[in-house]
Amino acid sequence: MNKLNKIATGIALTTALFAGQAMAAVQGTIGSTSTGNSDVTLTIVDKVRITGVSDISLGTFDGSTDLTGGTSFCVYRNGGDGYTMTLSADGKVAFEVASVTSGDTIGFTAKVDNDIDASNGSAIAHGATSATYAGNAAIDCGGNDNASIAVNFAAADLQSAGTANDYTATVVILVEPI
Repeated sequence: MNKLNKIATGIALTTALFAGQAMAAVQGTIGSTSTGNSDVTLTIVDKVRITGVSDISLGTFDGSTDLTGGTSFCVYRNGGDGYTMTLSADGKVAFEVASVTSGDTIGFTAKVDNDIDASNGSAIAHGATSATYAGNAAIDCGGNDNASIAVNFAAADLQSAGTANDYTATVVILVEPI
């Protein structure tokens, strides 16, 4: 038991010694002047925020032309550092809209971009992660969007789908700091 007390006391003294060394504060001495020092430390962790996302309403299929649409938005990243986007259709294993009325699903493709027009962006698979983009250091992107997504429904897929006015899906845009 005495041996355990000595070990515990040694550990306590060592911990106190190291804790004392971690503090850089310097206390003043008695004299005509006295100076003390205090180090100031802080930590900034990675932060990211997406705002300004709009719903994508594609309207009515004309019977022969692809339906394409998109939304632009702001991606804030502290320090303007990098981030990635991951796109998915909520509750789905692929990009698709579904209709309760017809029971049909229609697949679509998606693109992401680091500007306000993703029609010329990079194709992205469901659940995949994009390339790294630079975020905006202003929490509101200075009032200008800096990222976008686009979706495309091929006319051939739309032509084979049943008639309904309730085809929907929720696209989830996950932004993560790099």
